[in-house]
Amino acid sequence: MLARGLFYVTCHLSLVTAGCALEAGLKPGMDKEREAMIAQWKQTLASGDQAAIEKTLALAKSKSAVAFGMSDWPQAVAEAALRGPPPLQELLLGHLREHRKLLNQATCDAIKELFKRDVLDPLGEQVRGWAQEGPRGIELAGATVKKAAEAGHWDAVAEHLEAVARCGTEKFLGLAAAYLGVESNPASQAALGVFKAHAKELGPDLRSPKLCHIWWLQSGKALWEGK
Repeated sequence: MLARGLFYVTCHLSLVTAGCALEAGLKPGMDKEREAMIAQWKQTLASGDQAAIEKTLALAKSKSAVAFGMSDWPQAVAEAALRGPPPLQELLLGHLREHRKLLNQATCDAIKELFKRDVLDPLGEQVRGWAQEGPRGIELAGATVKKAAEAGHWDAVAEHLEAVARCGTEKFLGLAAAYLGVESNPASQAALGVFKAHAKELGPDLRSPKLCHIWWLQSGKALWEGK
């Protein structure tokens, strides 16, 4: 009940803030058309027909400003995911994760409360868990990222490093430093993002992964280890 209440507050706030700016540009009757469209989408969710739901999610994606800024669509998707079987749940959660940046913090918190875990950012939750475990957790994080790198899964390496930037601490700098010099641009840029997020006090050279790596080898690592 608390999670549902938070959702309704969130959706109301979204209508007042993000929605008001767009509402002025709506043609007469378009608000009713929007409500009817969202209602139809919800009916599809309730049907449990995965093929129809996939089409609806694609349509919602094409109208993301309306779906995620001017309606309670995120609430409906989250609640359907909670009720649905694993394949459908992952499909619906994937839709929410894809549009996570369009959700305000109150909505993200409400979804987290609904599921009792951070389903919108599972990698971020994993990183927070590693951080709480201390040195052992950092070791596990390093092993996980290294395994992905050795398998050539550089997108996965980048995704983990991006999660470290979002949810980690300066304790992960040693892990990230190992990927500043790799040829995979997404991974090296993600590693640089970790330094941008957690190493500013050390004065790193953040102009590029290569320059940051040089700084790390020359003085950064010693500064970090001496803290």
